[in-house]
Parts: sequence; C-alpha cells; structure tokens
Amino acid sequence: MGSLAARFRINAANGVTARSCPDAGGCEEAPPPLQRDCTRRGFTRRDCTRRGFTLLELMIALAVLAVVSVTVLGRGGETARQLGQLEEKTLARWLAEDQVAQLRLSRAGSGEKQSEGTERHQVRRGGRQWEVVTEKRSTSHPSLQRVEVTVYALREGQLADPLDTLIAFVGRH
Repeated sequence: MGSLAARFRINAANGVTARSCPDAGGCEEAPPPLQRDCTRRGFTRRDCTRRGFTLLELMIALAVLAVVSVTVLGRGGETARQLGQLEEKTLARWLAEDQVAQLRLSRAGSGEKQSEGTERHQVRRGGRQWEVVTEKRSTSHPSLQRVEVTVYALREGQLADPLDTLIAFVGRH
C-alpha cells in the first residue's frame, strides 16, 4: 500500500491532494481542487468565476490617483515659486553686504569722513537688474557713520518693493 507520505502530497497553494498509488510503481495525481469552495453557503456562481477589478473599482482608483496628482503638482509649483523668492532675497542681501564692504574699504584707505546723503546706482548681478540705494547719516560719535542700504529689483524698468534693507555702522579707521 505504501507510506502515508506516498499516498498524500502537501501542496502549499491548495492544501492536501490525494495521490492514487496502488503499488510502488507509477502514481497518478488527483486533479487539483477548485480555488474556492463554491459549494459552501453564501457563495454565488459569480463569486467563483469573477477575476480582476470591476469598472467601479477602477474608476475609484483613478479618481484617488487624480486627486493625489493634482495635490502633488500644486505643491511643486508653490515650492518653485518660494525657491525663486528665496534666491532673489539672497542676491539682494549679497548686494547690500557688498555695498557696505565697498564703503568700509574706501573709507579705510582715505581716512576721510564720507559725505552724508543718498546715493543710487544700478547693478546687474545674477542675470537681473537691481537698484541699490545707500543712505549715509552721521551719528553722535564723530568717527562713525550710519549706513542704510536698500536693494530693489528692477522689473521692466520699474522699481519693485524693496527686497532687503541692511543697516551698518562704518568707522573712519
């Protein structure tokens, strides 16, 4: 008759299947069982033959995908706009710091007190046009001068709102 292992084979996907082995010679396998036991109560014929997704399920999945895509793309556009603003503000700060450094260097070499008042000049940096306004005022200390540098972006030849204002004190020595 053979051993128990010879009579039954364990199939991980479908459970245990019977083998008919009358003798130690050739064995024939029994047909595999159905994927679902459609004879149990509660299953309909449609449950046993159904494969894949319904049209309604696909429509819902596409709607969810569309909502997520629109949200991600919207946030990406906002991030790009913020990055552009940050770049513009950074360049404006560098221009203001350059202007203060130039004033300090010119003053250190001459040792003279610089005149008070407002100076305006245009600069092209970073592929953009800028207007730098430098306002110099005296302080209560005779060797110090208060310098306020305001940087504007020029858009189509017109001044935009100030992007950065830097206040520094420049000494005579």
